[in-house]
Amino acid sequence: MDKVFVDASVFVALSNERDVHHKKALQMIKENLSSAITSDHVFDEVLSVVARKVNREKAIEIGKHILQAEIVVARTNEQVFQKAWQLFQKEALSFTDCTIIELMNTAGMKKIATFDKGFENKGLEIMR
Repeated sequence: MDKVFVDASVFVALSNERDVHHKKALQMIKENLSSAITSDHVFDEVLSVVARKVNREKAIEIGKHILQAEIVVARTNEQVFQKAWQLFQKEALSFTDCTIIELMNTAGMKKIATFDKGFENKGLEIMR
């Protein structure tokens, strides 16, 4: 089974039952749990957004869920960081999104679970 990168938008939707994408996020995680990969930058973004939009307790809960699940949390190394920095200067994307693209390129990954339209036209297979 191909590895699937899980973007922050999926985890944020998963953490908020009122989110328009909540049910789809649940389905995506269930279907791809054993092949799911995320990153340290995404983990940071998820905790920050959930703490701000929902509450700190929910952020801790989703953080524990990510760390205790079968989801691999990839660490951004210096090479990926520098490539992301170069991409950030050229593309209208967040730095975290640039690290995702470069992590995926480095790992030869093409599938991304996301509700973020910023990944369109980047040569990725988007799962929504």
